[in-house]
Amino acid sequence: GGIGLFFRLVTARSAYIEVGVIEGVEKALEKMKTGEEAEIIIKSDYAFGANGNPSLNVPPNTEVTYIVKLISFTKTKASYEYDSVDDRITDATGYKEKGTVYFKSSKYSLALKLYKRGLGIVEKSSVYKEEEKEATKGVRILLHLNMAACYLKLDESYEARQQCEKVLEEDPTNIKAHFRKGQAFQATRDYDEALKCFQEVLKLESTNRSASQQIQVCRQRIKEQREKDKKMYTNMFKKLADLNERDAPPTQDKQEEPVKDAITEAMEKAEELQNGDETMKEESQNGDEPVTA
Repeated sequence: GGIGLFFRLVTARSAYIEVGVIEGVEKALEKMKTGEEAEIIIKSDYAFGANGNPSLNVPPNTEVTYIVKLISFTKTKASYEYDSVDDRITDATGYKEKGTVYFKSSKYSLALKLYKRGLGIVEKSSVYKEEEKEATKGVRILLHLNMAACYLKLDESYEARQQCEKVLEEDPTNIKAHFRKGQAFQATRDYDEALKCFQEVLKLESTNRSASQQIQVCRQRIKEQREKDKKMYTNMFKKLADLNERDAPPTQDKQEEPVKDAITEAMEKAEELQNGDETMKEESQNGDEPVTA
């Protein structure tokens, strides 16, 4: 349920030009025809969500109703319909800019939709000439980076990494791609891989403070994980030792062997983790400055 609030929107000319429109209206406009008027009941998740909208006196988690009339719309071109590279770049840039307005308003799903539309216009394809691919490279990279930022906000880490990889295929020294790839690894607690990404950023830009900070975060998380693992294996060793002492008579040598093997494995793992801590200390002392030949 929730309080029903009514709004009248009579100037909608496109599903994507009126950037301030809420997501529920955006979705409805996609299904409407020119001249059609509709009453749209929108759940709070697709309206103003948990924050509401104080400027419109909309409380949090409120269902709203819009009366919408679609005056006109502009049909988007398919990628193959473009004759000019400049037109491709112009339209893709337009989608990027509109998407960024949504991103700054925390409407990440809508921003992502616009970035995807822009990318569809300038995405690499075997049907394009090499000079066309090169001309559209700049805006294509920005769209991939912005999509990665959206995916990070939406907790879709794998997709964020994929977008970063596509950037790095074309621009291996792109600092934002390496950084956002590191953030994606952090989100899945893969701190070893994240550390590599942030270290790569420092190799490319030694004064990057954000990368330096994230390197320290990763090292701390790696250290915590190793200490946790070490404690786990130490406890395992103790339990196995107690089990061996209690249940295995000295005369039953053959029955002792599996337990002894498990104890040995636990001891080796604990020793390995200890050695790993020493390595981490040495790396920390050596710093993260890029090595020059």
